[in-house]
Amino acid sequence: MSSRRPRNELQWEPTANTKANTLLIVFIHGFKGNSQSFSNFPDRLQHDLTKTLRRVKVECVVYPAYETKGELNEAVLSLNLWLATLVHRKEEENGGDYGSVKVALCGHSMGGLLMADTVLRLQRERHDDRQPLWPRIIACIGFDTPFLGLHETGLQENLTRRTEQATTIGTAIFGTLAGLTATRAAANSTANANAANNNAGWSSWLRPAAAGLGGALAVGAVAAGVYTMRNEIGTGLGWVNEHLNYVGNVFKNDELRQRTLSMIEMEEKHRVIFRVFYVTVPTIQPPHIDRTFVNIPSYHDRAYKYWRPAQNGRAEDAVMGHMAMFDPQSNDEWHRLILDTLKVIQTAVEVNP
Repeated sequence: MSSRRPRNELQWEPTANTKANTLLIVFIHGFKGNSQSFSNFPDRLQHDLTKTLRRVKVECVVYPAYETKGELNEAVLSLNLWLATLVHRKEEENGGDYGSVKVALCGHSMGGLLMADTVLRLQRERHDDRQPLWPRIIACIGFDTPFLGLHETGLQENLTRRTEQATTIGTAIFGTLAGLTATRAAANSTANANAANNNAGWSSWLRPAAAGLGGALAVGAVAAGVYTMRNEIGTGLGWVNEHLNYVGNVFKNDELRQRTLSMIEMEEKHRVIFRVFYVTVPTIQPPHIDRTFVNIPSYHDRAYKYWRPAQNGRAEDAVMGHMAMFDPQSNDEWHRLILDTLKVIQTAVEVNP
C-alpha cells in the first residue's frame, strides 16, 4: 500500500504501514570549512521538515571540522566511523530498532565528494548484495560539489576581478568559508627562514594543479594565491603538499566521472536519491550566460537530470556565489534552496518507507 499525499504537496504523512523513523540529516563542509560553514541553513531545514514530515523525528547535525589534507580515503574512513557511531546511538534511543534511523547526507563543495565516497564504500563493503545498506542512507545531496570538476571561466572571472586579493582563490576554491589563517605560522617557528629555499620547488607541485584548471591562467591563480599566503603557511611545503594531495581529487577527471556514474546507480538500483545543486550567477553583460563555479553535465549527458540550478543574484561572480551559498544575507535565493532541498529529502523518505 503506497503512502498518499494530502492536498498540500509539502506535507506527507506515513500510512499505518510505514514506520515512524528518525531522519538524520548530516551536513559535511568543504575544504578548510568548519561548523559555521552552513550558517543557520540546517536549523531552518530541520524546522521546515519537522512541520512537513509527520511522525518522523527530524534532526540536522553538522559533521565536526576535519582535516582536509592527505588522502581522501582517510577522511572517508573517519566519516564512516563517526556516522556509524552516531546512527548506532540513535537506534539505541529508538529501542534498538535496526534501520530505524534514515540518513540524508548533504555535502558542500568537496564535502560532497567525501559524502559520495562514504556511501559508495558502505555499498562495496556489504557481505551480500541483498544485505541492506547500513547506516541506512536514503539521500546524497551535493551543494556546488565539483563532481565533474571546476568551471574554468568562473575562476578566470574571479581572478580578473580580484587580482589584488589573490588569496580569494586559495580560500574560495573547494568550499571554504574560513581562510587559510595565520595560526599555522605558530606550528613551525623556522618556516619563515626556510621560505626562500622552498620557493624554488613550488613549480613542481603547481604544474599538476594548473593542468586541471587550464594553462597559464591556472598557474597564475595558484601561484599568486600561494605566494600571498607564503607566510601564513607556517609548516612549509610539507603542509602545502598534504593539502594539495587532498584537493587534487577535483582534477582527476576519470575518477570524477566514475564517481558520478556510481552515484547515479545508487539511486537507480538502491533508491539512494542523488542530487546536485549548483550555483548559478546571472550575467548583466551579453551574452547573458549564467556563470557557474563547477562544471555541469551537458543536456544529453546521463547525469544531467540529477543536477539542479541554485541561482544567486547577489553574488558578484561564481566563486563568491559558491562561498555564500548558505548565507541568507548574501544569497537572495536562500529560501528557494531550503524549499528545493526539502523536496529532495521528502522524495527520499517517500521511496524509502
